[in-house]
Amino acid sequence: MDNYVEFFNSLPLYYEDESFIYVHGGIRPGVSMQHQVEDDLLWIREEFFYSPKTFEKPVIFGHTPTKYITGSWAPYIKKDRIGIDTGVVFGGSLTAIEISHGEITEIYQVAKLVA
Repeated sequence: MDNYVEFFNSLPLYYEDESFIYVHGGIRPGVSMQHQVEDDLLWIREEFFYSPKTFEKPVIFGHTPTKYITGSWAPYIKKDRIGIDTGVVFGGSLTAIEISHGEITEIYQVAKLVA
């Protein structure tokens, strides 16, 4: 168990490639990635997903179940924001996306199987 905790503690707060930014909570609109703060990267909500500002790359995020954003358990997909927390812990589904050559090629969902 300690090796898992050590592994997760060693991960960066976000990852960025040529096509996307991947983060747990989201990013503060209007703030460059090098100036983002840990609290926002992990916990930001409304200020991120409801912001009218656009981001230079799509931001793939979790943390906030999509039902609280749109009223649906479907992934939240906008031009520059992609929410994949589809609420498996609340009875929704577990969602993952497949990315190939900088494009989302598949969205996978698995329903919660046990109570």
